[in-house]
Amino acid sequence: MAEMYLGWVVDMAHNYLLPEHISTIERFEMWFEDYTNAKILIDSKLTLIENVRNHSKWKDGMAYVTIPLIWPHAEYIRAYKTTLKNSDKTF
Repeated sequence: MAEMYLGWVVDMAHNYLLPEHISTIERFEMWFEDYTNAKILIDSKLTLIENVRNHSKWKDGMAYVTIPLIWPHAEYIRAYKTTLKNSDKTF
C-alpha cells in the first residue's frame, strides 16, 4: 500500500517539485468563495490564487499549489526511508 501512495506522490510532482496542496478546481473554487465571503483574502492568498489558476495543471482540472517548500520533500524522504526500512523490497 505504501508503494502505491509514494508512487502517486512522485507521479504528481511537477518539474521535480512536490506540491504543497492538490485539489480539484471545483473544491478550489469553493475554498476561494469561502475566503471571499469571509473577507479574509490577503495579498499573499491573491497571489497564490493567481499562480494556481495560471499553473499548467489547471488545464488538467487540478488546482496545484507549488510554493517552493522544503517540508513536502522532507516528508516524502522520511516516508520513503521508513517504508524501505519496514519492507524487504525496494521500489
